[in-house]
Amino acid sequence: MNYMTIEKFDNTGLVKTLMVPKDQARWRIYSYDVQADMEDLKNYSELGKNFGIAPDDMIRVQQNHSSNIMVVKKTDAGMGVTRMEIEGYCDGAITNVKGIMLLTVEADCTPVYILDPVNGAVGMIHSGWRGTVKKITEKAIELMNENYGTKKSDVLIHFGPAICGKCYEVGMDLIPEFKKILSCEEVHKVFTPITEKPEKFYLDVTESLRLSLLKYGVKEENMTRTEVCTYHDNVFDSWRLSNDKTKQMLTGIMLV
Repeated sequence: MNYMTIEKFDNTGLVKTLMVPKDQARWRIYSYDVQADMEDLKNYSELGKNFGIAPDDMIRVQQNHSSNIMVVKKTDAGMGVTRMEIEGYCDGAITNVKGIMLLTVEADCTPVYILDPVNGAVGMIHSGWRGTVKKITEKAIELMNENYGTKKSDVLIHFGPAICGKCYEVGMDLIPEFKKILSCEEVHKVFTPITEKPEKFYLDVTESLRLSLLKYGVKEENMTRTEVCTYHDNVFDSWRLSNDKTKQMLTGIMLV
């Protein structure tokens, strides 16, 4: 199975990362549909062979554009992949346990990879525009601080493939939402008016994340981005392009 990695993260020797291109497999959360779950389990098993792990060593959160984050312990391994015992919805997970792959899915939203190389902790976040204005990534770093001693000045951040600021069309109703986390000048940077469509704008969610995290205290040199648009580059799944909710990009990070 083909997948891409984050070279800067993997080269630390502390983690392994993944982002799976389109048409590789289906990535549903465990559903108690025996036939479907067995089919999907084969996909997780095939992928896990590349990392020396089994589906029981993975965890997949159940997402709904919240700002909830799961603190993953060793006993949580397998949730959402081989067993459904997750309480409530989460759009991110953090851990300091080695050998557990944290997984999220995206299909235009921004996957955010977090690595604390000092204390040995990681986070995997799904951040669309809702999660961004709710500051889900900042909340994850705060939780990592509470649980593992993580300092925001130490964390490495990588923004995975997402719909770009030249393709993501939104209404002007989102501008007040982003004014909650960005200055007026910054809002003008991430919203681009569409000349032929009055009251419509292109929004760069990933750049919004970067600017918000800069204000929070993450170092600029510690943030990187995969310069691939899910919409126009046709490499990763895009909901806006396919309108198919079953097609999603799997993203993950694991301490080794």
